[in-house]
Amino acid sequence: MIIRQASTHDVATIKGIHDLQSVSRNQAGWKERKTGFFEYPKTENDFERCLNPYFIVAEISGDVKGFALSYDDEFLKSWNFDRPEMRVFEKREKFLYIDQLGVANYMSLGSGKIANYLCDTVVEMARMHGLQRVFGCICEKPFADERSISFAERKGMRRVSELTIGDVLLGVYELAI
Repeated sequence: MIIRQASTHDVATIKGIHDLQSVSRNQAGWKERKTGFFEYPKTENDFERCLNPYFIVAEISGDVKGFALSYDDEFLKSWNFDRPEMRVFEKREKFLYIDQLGVANYMSLGSGKIANYLCDTVVEMARMHGLQRVFGCICEKPFADERSISFAERKGMRRVSELTIGDVLLGVYELAI
């Protein structure tokens, strides 16, 4: 497995992985899902706009099998504080924000290994660049992303806050590094 920085060449595959994991109230059985990006649509242009050194992919035999869409505080401050969930970080410095972690075939046994490598890599990158904390927001209501919550907790993240956007409750998770 190769972990490398995402490029424009990867965007269509990343968008495909994202779309397979998207969850919406318009989908039958959405409440029974255990993981997914809840009502968080992204276009290929959105992913291209997010390209930065902390946006990485996992590649196996030349195929992208997963991605970690992450940003440091400087990147976020340059464009992203118009999103309500980002305002909680306005006054913080020296942090990494993991926006999305997606893996193809996310319910397979091998998906956990890929997710672990991606997460461990971005955390190590943040540490090497002097960042002090890693944050992520995970949907808790009306859709409980149980698998992501469990993954974050296994990685040592703890719930430190919450954020409400309309009727959606996001838990804010933090890891000191």
